[in-house]
Amino acid sequence: KELSEIIRGCQSGRRDDQRLLYERYADRMYHVCLRYAPEPADAEDILHEGFLKAFHGIGQYRGSGSFEGWLR
Repeated sequence: KELSEIIRGCQSGRRDDQRLLYERYADRMYHVCLRYAPEPADAEDILHEGFLKAFHGIGQYRGSGSFEGWLR
């Protein structure tokens, strides 16, 4: 699926698209989280909280600029 289609699905609250977005970005975002919390369990907590926040605020993403930048 194209990223733009996944984002639109997430904006509509579709769980399958949320899962696809998570699977696409979780590894990269986990490594960002490890910079702030060197303990893996803490980094995972930050990762999950970050994705919850992103899913709640994804309606604010307007497609300008990099999505990964917005997500970070």
